[in-house]
Amino acid sequence: MSSAAARGALSPLAAGLLAVLSACGSGGSAGEQWPAGTVLAVDGLPLSGAEVDQVTAWVAAVMPGVSAREHRRRALTGHLFPRLTAEAAFGAARDGALAEAKDLLAELRAEPTEPDPALALVGDWGTIGLEVWAALQDAPLGEWIGPIAGIGRLRLARCLDHAPGPHPGLDHFEIEVRDFPFVPPGTDRDALADLTWDTQLTIVDPEYERIVPLAWRANMQTDSDRASDDTATSSADAGAQQ
Repeated sequence: MSSAAARGALSPLAAGLLAVLSACGSGGSAGEQWPAGTVLAVDGLPLSGAEVDQVTAWVAAVMPGVSAREHRRRALTGHLFPRLTAEAAFGAARDGALAEAKDLLAELRAEPTEPDPALALVGDWGTIGLEVWAALQDAPLGEWIGPIAGIGRLRLARCLDHAPGPHPGLDHFEIEVRDFPFVPPGTDRDALADLTWDTQLTIVDPEYERIVPLAWRANMQTDSDRASDDTATSSADAGAQQ
């Protein structure tokens, strides 16, 4: 995909980003009727095919040399699964962080402030985060946007400078951020990765049996895994009682 084509594909994605990400975290539990379009669920939080496609497109834009299959794998394992894991584990804290972020956004838009060097980030998507990178593609310079959902945090951001690179993954940004973490202090990505292995993965769309990497299906607790575990436990208990 050419640089121009990649940038053109980002516009509709960025347009729907904030509405999609801010709505995340309001799911049901396994066994309930899933919202239309749900393909997976992590600890009861539904994940739609549109969300998977959206994040996959972002990954493809910043990593043009990687295969399409790898784009989708990285979208799931590097972004969506850990994000939903944190939202499921710390849902009440996330709700509080979301309310705080929305309140501050209203204040910042009502009374614009000068850039604060202590809150500045300078670099490409790897520095500012994939979700923020996507949200800022079409954002007016100097305007606060958000809340933007990340892994274990919500973020407000405003772009002070955006210099396009040879392809979108090499775009250079100067931004200011306000963060609202909702995981316990000191919780890093490794800790969230460990937590992911203890979550329940529900494959709603059978097509995703082929899409979710085998290692992740083996480590995360799928519905079939739990059914097998329950059966084995019941059999063991029955044998002990005989």
